[in-house]
Amino acid sequence: MTAQSRALNAAPTTWTTGQVAALLGAELVGRDDLQLERLDSLAHADDRTLAFIRDGKHAATWANSAAAAAVVSRGVEPADHDPTKRALLVVDDADQALIALLEKIAPAHVGPPPGAHPSAAIDPT
Repeated sequence: MTAQSRALNAAPTTWTTGQVAALLGAELVGRDDLQLERLDSLAHADDRTLAFIRDGKHAATWANSAAAAAVVSRGVEPADHDPTKRALLVVDDADQALIALLEKIAPAHVGPPPGAHPSAAIDPT
């Protein structure tokens, strides 16, 4: 997994392509039962990865990617899509869909409590 990838780690810990399509209001082209565990680029994907395709440049790499599914901007045509094996989740804007997905599934960030910890110390030097 690359540093840019992010686990789909909110409950449930795995998602199906059908669940993600419903969450995004996406048109599903392909299988609705594929298990997704993480987000990553097409180049670093495996058979449990959801990727994002925003333009023709990235669409051209779909055929060589191992990604199970991709969120794709409407009007972009990924190369050699086989809907019996993988899934495309078609949305108006893949970038906006990524933001929406992360907002819905990412756990809330819990920072440290305000103030200084009782054991905090400043070195006199």
